[in-house]
Amino acid sequence: MQRTVENVEIQGPPIDEIQKRSSCLKQGCVSGLILLFGTLVFLIAVIHFFVKPNTKQLDDLPRSFPESVPLYDEDNLDRITYTPGDERGEAVELLAFVPKAILSPLILALESSDIATGANTESLWESFIRILGMPVADHRNVIAVEWSELQATQGFIHSFYKTTLEDAGFVASDTSRPQRSRFTHSDGMTVILDILDDGNEKNGTDYAILKVYY
Repeated sequence: MQRTVENVEIQGPPIDEIQKRSSCLKQGCVSGLILLFGTLVFLIAVIHFFVKPNTKQLDDLPRSFPESVPLYDEDNLDRITYTPGDERGEAVELLAFVPKAILSPLILALESSDIATGANTESLWESFIRILGMPVADHRNVIAVEWSELQATQGFIHSFYKTTLEDAGFVASDTSRPQRSRFTHSDGMTVILDILDDGNEKNGTDYAILKVYY
């Protein structure tokens, strides 16, 4: 008795079904990215409006003010403000926490060769905590001193600070603003002097602000 073998044709899923699945996958990815982006924008907005440094107005300079920074015309100051360093970078640190947590495994993988050779005795958990604790913002204290209607000219004030600060070990650096002077010290201090003036030397200097980062 002869058996007849029928041709069996294997059919894959219809093209329309494949395209439908691909379209759903793309829509799901796009929706997920939009949700993630919206969440990040919301967190940034919340941190920006609610996590702000507490700037205090002072009657006198704090004891922590660097002695190497001179103060011009101390008797005629308009305002002194102080911003603590631990609060200045708080918002930036919060924003950077998630990227650091995501990238830390990659950093640990790059450091694995040193760990294998005994150059680093930290555990993975200790290394993870260390990476999360690395500061990304400027946490220096800031003192801002303001003057208005000074009798001295803009050139005299600039020369005064350039001479006295360089004598104290500061180095002048170039800035993008013509009325700004910037000085840095090897110990990490930075002094920025901004002068606003109409250019009429007979009227003295309209406004000056000295910011000291330390």
